[in-house]
Amino acid sequence: MRKRNWYLLVGVLLVLLSMIVYAMHYAMSEGRPVAGRKHNRGRAPGY
Repeated sequence: MRKRNWYLLVGVLLVLLSMIVYAMHYAMSEGRPVAGRKHNRGRAPGY
């Protein structure tokens, strides 16, 4: 039982780490352009 619990904990941690890494890559690649577009849309009327 303890070994199974360890495997479950390790699996959950690996999934969380993979999700964090994916979120970081997503923010680095696609997150910034979208944020820039939103800022540009907001600044367009100002200019």
